[in-house]
Amino acid sequence: METVVAWHQEQKDLCLILSREVGRHVTLKLPRRSQEDSQTRQKETLDLLLQSNSLYCELDVPDAPSPVYITVNLARKTISISTKLKAPGDRKSARARSNWLLRQLGNVADPRIQLLLHYPGKKPIRPFEINVLRENPQSVDDDSKIPPNYLEVRLHDGLAGDFSGSKKFIERLEAGLLDFYGQAVAGVKPWIPAAPRPIEKSKPGDDEGKQASPLLSPGDLN
Repeated sequence: METVVAWHQEQKDLCLILSREVGRHVTLKLPRRSQEDSQTRQKETLDLLLQSNSLYCELDVPDAPSPVYITVNLARKTISISTKLKAPGDRKSARARSNWLLRQLGNVADPRIQLLLHYPGKKPIRPFEINVLRENPQSVDDDSKIPPNYLEVRLHDGLAGDFSGSKKFIERLEAGLLDFYGQAVAGVKPWIPAAPRPIEKSKPGDDEGKQASPLLSPGDLN
């Protein structure tokens, strides 16, 4: 339970740190049941910790295209910070959809940052390093006729020795959050579908020359 309490405190600290960074009020995104009952929130955190040896939270940044998702895997000694966007529906291939986001990310060169392609159904998620994908955009091409429906940008940080002390771990987590936000969230815009166009109506004269159907008389129905 000590780990749970410490993690909930760190969640507050992460919100404060990012709030100062962006000058807006960043909040913790919680299910309604957890907002209303602190014991429920503690139990959910403890259950996740026991089941997967992981800690998790979501930060809600005003006007950001997605929440910021944070996962700490204690068994693997890794930190993952990510954001997930709906792929642009007006682009039909995996390459076109990934390029749409790569252009927004600009010159991101952090080797910890990856692009993950999410597909409908049970097709596995496909991870790509941003640097590799930028140099070789055709690497996302495959035989699938169905393009990805979501694009996830993720900072994946392996801590190794820095996991031994809580101070170093917290420093890496907080620094990683600011690095990720600055490189992969700030300035990124979600895809917004265009408004539907009016349905084309037939022009006057289009029906000229067509024989009109004769009207039925009451006697024709007998």
